[in-house]
Amino acid sequence: GFTNLSASLEREGELTPVGTIWARLQLQIILSNRLKLIQYIKDHPEVLKDDVVEPVFILGTPRSGTSFMFNLLKFDEERFRSPRLWELNDPIPPTDPDFPNEYTWRVYQAEL
Repeated sequence: GFTNLSASLEREGELTPVGTIWARLQLQIILSNRLKLIQYIKDHPEVLKDDVVEPVFILGTPRSGTSFMFNLLKFDEERFRSPRLWELNDPIPPTDPDFPNEYTWRVYQAEL
C-alpha cells in the first residue's frame, strides 16, 4: 500500500530533495481527495444514480495536440464540458453549511 509506495519512492525514485517533497505532497493530495470522495458518496449516495453518458478522454504523448483538442472541444458547450482548473485541484463539492453554494466556497478557498 502507501507504505510500500513511499518506501519505493525514497529507495528507487532517485528523487532530489525537492522531488521528494513534491512527490509526498502529490500523494497527500491524492489520498486526501480519495477520502473526501468516499465520505461525499456516503453522505450523498444519490450522486451514484447520475448517468455519465459517453465520456470523452483525451490522451496522448507530450506535444501531440492534446491541449489543443481539449481547448477545441470545450467550445462545444452543448456536447462537452471540460473541468475547470479548480475542479481538477479540488474535485469534491464543498459540504460546509457556512457557504451557500460552490461558488462562494471556491472564492473563499482562492483567497486563502
